[in-house]
Amino acid sequence: MTEIPPDRFPKAWQEFRSTGRVTESRVRAFPEYTDAIFPLAEEVGIQLVPAAAWTQEIADSRDKALINISKDEGRKAEWGEHQAAQKAYGAAVAGRSDDPIFIHSREYDSIVAKAQAPYQSYFEKDLGPGGWLAINQAHLALINGALDKVSGQNQVIVITFGSWHKYMLINGLMKRNDVVLRDSTSLFR
Repeated sequence: MTEIPPDRFPKAWQEFRSTGRVTESRVRAFPEYTDAIFPLAEEVGIQLVPAAAWTQEIADSRDKALINISKDEGRKAEWGEHQAAQKAYGAAVAGRSDDPIFIHSREYDSIVAKAQAPYQSYFEKDLGPGGWLAINQAHLALINGALDKVSGQNQVIVITFGSWHKYMLINGLMKRNDVVLRDSTSLFR
């Protein structure tokens, strides 16, 4: 399951299968898809399931709302707290942001949750479907829908999403009684 929106996946997959390249903008931005996952899926026959709830409309609306919030003098303190949390995140992960063992740790998840706390607390209502809770719930709904189709089939499912989403997705998946979550850090040792 990939962090690719269902409406963008067919074009990206067709491009890759036809030319070995992807020009679709949302997918092209992620080398893990174009350089690893798509080639592996083609070679081994892995089924790729798009499971990202992002749409261009949601992204555009979120971007516009964040610009408005950042310019709103009445929300200067909120915006400042959000910016400080983002800066603290950068300091906390400095030198470790490319370490897969660190990225797949509870420490990393805690750092991300703390970095997103002001954003989630202050801006969720303004951002609508693009809010932190809202988009993660929407991603999880797509993931759960796909998992429901294979429940009981004893399959190994790999979910590839941006690392910031990981703790939210894990928390949601832990509520399922038909999923066994694996510690992915064992893959990197």
